[in-house]
Amino acid sequence: MADIDAMNLLSISNTENSVYLEDDITELSVNTTIKKMVSIMENGNNRFMVLYIDSNGGSLSSGLKLMDFIKRCKIPVYTISLNSAYGMGAYILASGHKKYMKKNSTMIIT
Repeated sequence: MADIDAMNLLSISNTENSVYLEDDITELSVNTTIKKMVSIMENGNNRFMVLYIDSNGGSLSSGLKLMDFIKRCKIPVYTISLNSAYGMGAYILASGHKKYMKKNSTMIIT
């Protein structure tokens, strides 16, 4: 499998293997994200999926649920911080198989 660099990942943001986690991390946002990720895995055509993160943090239990799901995915999950990854958003970013941050992104782990 050819390695995919950060610029290629940013250029595929509108494809079917992209998932966005925006705003606060809540039970609802995590469940919605996991449903999208499951549908990408069921498609079967994808070599990887990309999780774009722009979050100010949120629920610890919900974030851990998503981190566990990422670690158990059958295909690699590449995480990219679009703007901010604070608190639980930073931990989710770090749980990806490959991690990327845009040039002006910020990450805070508390």
